[in-house]
Amino acid sequence: MPRYTWRDAYAELREKLDALGSRLEADYRVLVDANQHVDREAAARSGVGFYGKNTMLITRRHGSWVVLGTLVTTAELEPTPKLALDCGSCRLCIDACPTNALDEPGTLDANRCLSYWTQSKHSIPEPYRDALEDRVYGCDICQDVCPWNRGIEKRRASDPTIPGTEATVSLVDWLEAEDAELRMRYERLFVPRNDPRYLRRNAIVAAGNNGTPDERTVLERYARSEDPLLREHAEWALARLSERQT
Repeated sequence: MPRYTWRDAYAELREKLDALGSRLEADYRVLVDANQHVDREAAARSGVGFYGKNTMLITRRHGSWVVLGTLVTTAELEPTPKLALDCGSCRLCIDACPTNALDEPGTLDANRCLSYWTQSKHSIPEPYRDALEDRVYGCDICQDVCPWNRGIEKRRASDPTIPGTEATVSLVDWLEAEDAELRMRYERLFVPRNDPRYLRRNAIVAAGNNGTPDERTVLERYARSEDPLLREHAEWALARLSERQT
């Protein structure tokens, strides 16, 4: 799971921005993970960070391991300048992307992005299923290799684990849990139509790439499913498992 999904960081950010807004003694509105405003562009214009070649906003202190929100207010505030920083000649994120989604620096081809396909309502194209490896939602590759994030990882290694985080999941659990349970547990994630079948589709692909005997048993059941999306991915996953075991 990508780091921003390990816990509901957006809820925490929303609360903190609301607390800040209440101290301004002016009208305000909090926008977090909202379509009405492009947080990344506002953050870049205000000097919070700069655009990396992976299209992420990179900050001086936290690299790209941040979630962004916006506080719109009628209060008069002193503007801050944009950062005079960029990625220079570094292209680690471009070279590391397994699907070449970053061929043009600063531009992401969503049709090649693994994170996009885990959140899509369509069948995941076969060329991208192997590349997903054990990922069930999102992708952090272009951030994992970014030099701006290296120091952050070292500092976090000495910190106690934050309660409530979920870095890994059980594939069998995802495939056997009730719809209502999955829907409630992962309401913090974007899932098409809030339908858990898309999380199961992702788990099926991950099981095909890294499956155990227990997961094979579940996959065989999904290969007989009446749901054509899940059945097709399960059939692929079983074939993939057989290839890996020969």
